[in-house]
Amino acid sequence: MKKIIRLLAVCIFLMIIILYVKNEYNIDVNIHEIQKKILNEDAVTTKEELIEQIQKAMINYKEGTTIKYIGSYNDIKPIVENPLDYVSAIDDPDTSSDYDYLKYIVKSINVSIKGYANILELSYHFTFRETKEETKEVDKKVKEVIKNLGIMDLSNYEKVKEIHDYIIKNATYDMTYHYVTAYDNLIKKTSVCQGYAALTYKMMTEAKIPCRIINGMAGGDTHAWNIVYINGAWYNIDCTWDDPVRSDGKQMISYDNFLKSDADLKDHQRDKEYKTKAFYDKYPMATESYAID
Repeated sequence: MKKIIRLLAVCIFLMIIILYVKNEYNIDVNIHEIQKKILNEDAVTTKEELIEQIQKAMINYKEGTTIKYIGSYNDIKPIVENPLDYVSAIDDPDTSSDYDYLKYIVKSINVSIKGYANILELSYHFTFRETKEETKEVDKKVKEVIKNLGIMDLSNYEKVKEIHDYIIKNATYDMTYHYVTAYDNLIKKTSVCQGYAALTYKMMTEAKIPCRIINGMAGGDTHAWNIVYINGAWYNIDCTWDDPVRSDGKQMISYDNFLKSDADLKDHQRDKEYKTKAFYDKYPMATESYAID
């Protein structure tokens, strides 16, 4: 504690000198970087660096991570309070396990903060719906399926239809509401809508079909489905609703929710974040449903 107090005193003294020099001689000085060097800490000083460190911990399924930050808390408050919103916005083209997929496998986030003035220590604790080993198994299986079905040799429409049909044939809806992940859907062959949507996202992404997960309401309950981009427009696709539960237990594939416009996707209402003008500008939906074969 005494060491920290002494370091803070040194920092404050030096900051006073730096501010005087900066104002007197109009010299541009990065105060946070100087603090970082003085403290000899592996600290971050920008919002971008903070988001990158949090994402790195999540993508590697770490149970916890401690990040030292030098700067104003007000600058990072939204990130501290809702880190997943910022981390899940990162879309690395070299992986299908970030972006929407990461948002679905992170179950909970807790953070504690300690420090003095503008020198903070953020301690995060994460829990996940899917383990690192399970995601690796999903990745391996998805690559095998894509190769065995010859998906990369198909047209974009054929890719989407083949993936849609495979997911429905492979799994059944989990009436116990216990299984929620892509791993559950692909490997255990059962899940609720989250598992269908997450696996659809991963398989489409691996097949080079742009895809997003949409959250909202359907049939009076919370629900998740996807949108995919083919031939210049975005279309809705709901593998869960196209995999109806039959009383006789027989498998059935429906196309009632396959490549639909918003107008033709019956009884689905998006959450507000997915129906803003900004979202629709980024993901313009087809005005008519796709004419399927």
